[in-house]
Amino acid sequence: MKYLIIILFFASCATQRRAEKFYSKHPEELAKICSETYPVKDSIIKGDSVIRFDTLWETFTDTLISEPQVVTEIKTVPKTVTKTVVVRDTIIRENTAKVAVLSSQIAKLNEANRVLSEKTHELSQERDTFKHERNKWRLRFFLLLFGVTILYGFKVKTTKKLW
Repeated sequence: MKYLIIILFFASCATQRRAEKFYSKHPEELAKICSETYPVKDSIIKGDSVIRFDTLWETFTDTLISEPQVVTEIKTVPKTVTKTVVVRDTIIRENTAKVAVLSSQIAKLNEANRVLSEKTHELSQERDTFKHERNKWRLRFFLLLFGVTILYGFKVKTTKKLW
């Protein structure tokens, strides 16, 4: 009985390979799960309205002829006025599965960026510590060199009597 429970336990575990086999044989099940989990969303971006007036002008000419003069009268009358309103809206289809994948990648990159900035901060502190130690030893070296030079000069002065 003990072995049967262990066998059933390991036989009932769903591994990635088993899931890939199942969904490769039943792609409609995978499509159903994906469409329920990550539906495609439509969003509308309202555009501007463009109003255009089209006018057709009609011209009438009337001429009167009399002996001393000729009178010409021209009338221009709008015949047809057409008002056209054009509204351009943009529909954007958003793949939410792709958005979820990219969001997880952004989160991973932000975490990696945080880790790298912490390492950079630690390295800069370590560099500052090394600079401080270097400057301390450089000061000690020049003080020692100054002391040795003074002692050598004092010894030369006492033995050679130059001054």
